[in-house]
Amino acid sequence: RSKRDYSRANNNINRDKLQQIFKSVYGKTIAEYSRYLRMNRAYQLLIQRKTVAEVGHELGYTNLSHISKAFKKIHGVNPSVVQKSNMPKGK
Repeated sequence: RSKRDYSRANNNINRDKLQQIFKSVYGKTIAEYSRYLRMNRAYQLLIQRKTVAEVGHELGYTNLSHISKAFKKIHGVNPSVVQKSNMPKGK
């Protein structure tokens, strides 16, 4: 199958229909699901004792307040709470 045939086949479904199908399957829009996955990755990095700045950088955030807001929306707490709860005693 040529690239042209593949492109034609993929153009048969429009973006709105794809969003609708995705949301019916996953209960979230594609953007919400992507953010959910990123924030779960952020959680994993934080429990590995990475700083919020390191996590933000690794996940492509240029503004730490954006990652904090997104993290709190998904997990219900600020990332610093998760980070501090996984610090060794005495630090």
